This record gives sequence, C-alpha cells and structure tokens, in this order.
Amino acid sequence: MMMVPVEFTIENVHGEVEATRGQCRQGQTLQRVRIDLARTFEKGQAYVGLSRATSLDTLQVLNFDPSRVIAHPVVVEWHERNLRQEQQHQEFEDEMDAEEAVRSYFQGRS
Repeated sequence: MMMVPVEFTIENVHGEVEATRGQCRQGQTLQRVRIDLARTFEKGQAYVGLSRATSLDTLQVLNFDPSRVIAHPVVVEWHERNLRQEQQHQEFEDEMDAEEAVRSYFQGRS
C-alpha cells in the first residue's frame, strides 16, 4: 500500500475553506514495508520510515546510503547522556553487594 498524505479542511459557516492540512498517518506499523531512501533530505526522516516495519524479514530498503541517514544533534546528545547515566548506574551497582544496596536505599530515605 502506498502511503500518501490525507488532506483535512476546515470550513466556515458559509462552506468556505479556512484552513487545509495534509498529514500522513503517524505511528502506524506495517506488516510489509518497502522504503526508498534515495530522496531522504532531513534528520530523522529515514528512521520514521524504517520504524514502521514490524519485522526485518518483511522490510525492503532501496537506495540505502549511510551518509543520508542522519540523527538530529539534540537526539544524539540525549542518547549519549542516557548511555553515560546507565553506565554510571551499572558501575555503582557493580560496586555494591545486595546488603550494601539495601542499607544505602534506607539511609537515603531517612
């Protein structure tokens, strides 16, 4: 199925169009996806298309070029910050045994 924008219009009481908006369905997952990345031009655009696929087995990617798959710098920064926090948390847990963790938890609550 080819995904195309759906047009929405708002009319006034006289039936005159006051606003028009085009939108593709957001968040929809698809059983089978064929995506052509040849005209990818914006950060996150490839992700939006690829994330609709429910399985790699039924995903076909045409004209893949790694240099055109771009994440927004804010997203990259957020991801890196979360990875650092996760690593710090894991290091902290690795340093404690179960008894120390319980003691630390209750000390922090008083």
